[in-house]
Amino acid sequence: MLKYWRLLLLLITVFGAIFAIGFKIYPYGRNGVEILYVSSESPAKGVLEQGMTIMKVNDNPIKNIDDWKAETAILGDEIVLLADGKRYEIPVHNTTSLGIEVMDIERTNLDFGLDLRGGTRIILSPKEKNISADVIEQVMATLQTRANLYGLREINFFSIKGTEGHFIQVEAAGVGRKIVDDLLSSQGKFEAKITKPVSIIGESAELQLGSDKYPVTIIGNDSLEINGSRFSPNGTFMLEGISFQYMNRTKNT
Repeated sequence: MLKYWRLLLLLITVFGAIFAIGFKIYPYGRNGVEILYVSSESPAKGVLEQGMTIMKVNDNPIKNIDDWKAETAILGDEIVLLADGKRYEIPVHNTTSLGIEVMDIERTNLDFGLDLRGGTRIILSPKEKNISADVIEQVMATLQTRANLYGLREINFFSIKGTEGHFIQVEAAGVGRKIVDDLLSSQGKFEAKITKPVSIIGESAELQLGSDKYPVTIIGNDSLEINGSRFSPNGTFMLEGISFQYMNRTKNT
């Protein structure tokens, strides 16, 4: 037996590798489809997320992507999905597309790349020439943050240098071109909020903007009145062209 120990070691290694590749845990069963992307216009946005497994549509079992396409080809007023073992009732009034991209469940623990799994590869060229490598790195970091916000884990950005300068290569394994286009072309929005505490004296307060002062009347436990209008928490109003939101009230502010 010891004479063939090398062969025995090889067999143990091979069978161990096969077991590691093929032994995959399916917490919600082997049948279903995995959510790849939920568009911003989808009625399921904020409800379903990338990586969730959809097992049923309108109580009909989903085994693969073909079943998914057949069950979502025609949408009524509502669609009922069983995802990650939970039931979701999603209204789809006047919607022709559910806005959810899915893929078949992976059957192994291997992470196939773009060449084997398919997907999208795009080269981004900056409008301005002579862009430095540092700027390219900043742009890539911004795009990666946006991809993370979209819930896209299978998308990567690489800096490449050609004869005409620096470029960004986008690789998205298993992700369609439309998804990548939406990610890259959508307009970003930056919003900042600055807190402005206002002290309460008795049942009144005073909001000061520059040299102007605006009286605030406290009504009940939470509401307030300013400029003749009454607001509850989260209510918004305009003063001197500035948008304000009444966040909350403590005992003294």
